[in-house]
Amino acid sequence: MRIICIITCLPLLFGCQLHRSFCLQAPRVIVPEQYSTQSDEGVNVPDTWWTEFGSEQLNRVVSQTLEGNLNLRESWAKIAQACARLRIEGAARLPSIDLQMSGSHFSGLRPGGQFGAGGGSQADLIGTGGSNFYTMQAALSYEIDLWRRVESKTEAACYELQATREDLDATALTLTGTVVDLWLTIQEQKALLEVIKEQEQVSRTLLELVELRFSTALSTALDVFQQRLQLADILAHPPPIQSRLETSIHNLQTLMGVAPGLICLDLDLEVFKGLPPFPEKGAPVNLICRRPDLRAQYFRLQAADAEVAAAIADIFPRIDTFFSYGFSAISIEDFFKEQVKQVILSLVYPLFDGGRRSGEISRRKAILCEEIWRYANLFLNAMREVEDALVQEKYQFELIQRLEEEIGIAKQNLDQSRFHYINGLTDYLSVITAIQSLQNLQRQIVSERKQLLEYRANLYRALGGRVLC
Repeated sequence: MRIICIITCLPLLFGCQLHRSFCLQAPRVIVPEQYSTQSDEGVNVPDTWWTEFGSEQLNRVVSQTLEGNLNLRESWAKIAQACARLRIEGAARLPSIDLQMSGSHFSGLRPGGQFGAGGGSQADLIGTGGSNFYTMQAALSYEIDLWRRVESKTEAACYELQATREDLDATALTLTGTVVDLWLTIQEQKALLEVIKEQEQVSRTLLELVELRFSTALSTALDVFQQRLQLADILAHPPPIQSRLETSIHNLQTLMGVAPGLICLDLDLEVFKGLPPFPEKGAPVNLICRRPDLRAQYFRLQAADAEVAAAIADIFPRIDTFFSYGFSAISIEDFFKEQVKQVILSLVYPLFDGGRRSGEISRRKAILCEEIWRYANLFLNAMREVEDALVQEKYQFELIQRLEEEIGIAKQNLDQSRFHYINGLTDYLSVITAIQSLQNLQRQIVSERKQLLEYRANLYRALGGRVLC
C-alpha cells in the first residue's frame, strides 16, 4: 500500500512525460525565399478579396451565399461535433460521481439464512419472513492521469476542434472563389450575347446590301447565299451561350442555398473593368499562416502527435481510485442509521495483450508520419497554385494585347475586302472570310478578358485569408 501511495504522489509532485511533443515550424520541404515568377510588389488585399473587383452586385451575391450556403452549415455542424468530442475527452480529467438507489424484497428464506453458497448474513438480517431491503450509495471514481494519457486525448480533441474550424474557413474561401467564377461566367455569357446581337445586325445589313446589289445585277446569287450562310452561322451561337448562362445561374442559386428558379436572380450586365490592384505576395512561408487548409492540416498533425502520446501512456500502469459512501436498512425509518463506506485504490498493469498496445503505438506513429507528409504536400501545392496564377495572369495579359492588335488588323482587312469587292476586284468570299475572322476575334476577346479576371481571382484565393470572422 505504501508503494502505491508513493507511485501516486510522484506525478503530482514532478509530473511525467513519456513522449516529447512534436515540433514542426515549417513543412519538410525546401521553402524558397521568394516565388520564382517575378512581379511587381502589390498592395495589401483584405480577406474579403472579392471586393477588389469593385462590383456591388458581386459583393451582395457573395454575402448572401455565405449566409445561406448549405456546405457552410454542414461545416458548422462538424464544429459542434468536435466541441462535443472535446467535452467528452475533457470529462475524464474530472472525477465521476454516481448516485445509486435500490430497493429489493426477499422472501422464502429458511432459518439459518442459506443465502447463496456462503451462508447468510442477508438471511440473518431479515429473518425467515419476507422483508424489504433499501440501499443508497454515492460513488466517486477517478483515474489518476499518471502518464498524461487522458490529457493527451484531450489535447488531441482540442487540436481536432481547431482543425475543424480552419476547415470552415477553407470551405468559405473555396466557396467565395466558386461564386466569383460563376459571376464572371454569367457576365461573360451576357457580354457574348450582346456582341452576337451587334454582329447579327451587321450581318443582316450586309445581307440587305448584297441582295440590293443582286437586284441590280451587281452581285451573283452565290454572294447572297454566302452572306445568308454567314448570318445563319451567327444565329447558331446564342443557344449554347444561353444554356451556359442559365445553368450558371442555377449553380449560383444552389450555392446560395435556394432551389434553382425559386427566386429571380437578376444580375445586370457589368462591363469587365480593368484588373484590380495587384496583391502583395509576401514570402512563400507566409502561406502557412494565411491558408486555412494549411492551418487545418497543421492542427491535425498536432492531434496525431497527441494520439501517439496517449497510445504510449496506455502501456504503463493505470491507477484508479474509488470512494463510495451510502446507507442501507431494512426499513425506511432506519435508513440513515447503517452507514457503508468503501475506499479502493487499484493499480492496473498490462502484462500481456498480444501486442495490441504496441501495435496501436506503431499505428499512431504511422498516422503522424502520414500527416507530416500530407502537410508538406499541401504546402507544395499551395506554392504551385500561387506560381500558376502568376504565370497564367502574365501570359493572359500578353494574349489580350495581341488580340486587340489582331482585331485592329481584322477591321482594316474587312474594310479593304469590301472596297475590293465593291470595285469588282475580288469576289464576295474574301468579304465573308474577313467578317468571320473579325467576329470570331470579337467573341474570343470577351472570353479572354473574363479569363484574365478569373486568374486574378485564383491568385487571391491561392494567397489565402480568413473569409469568416
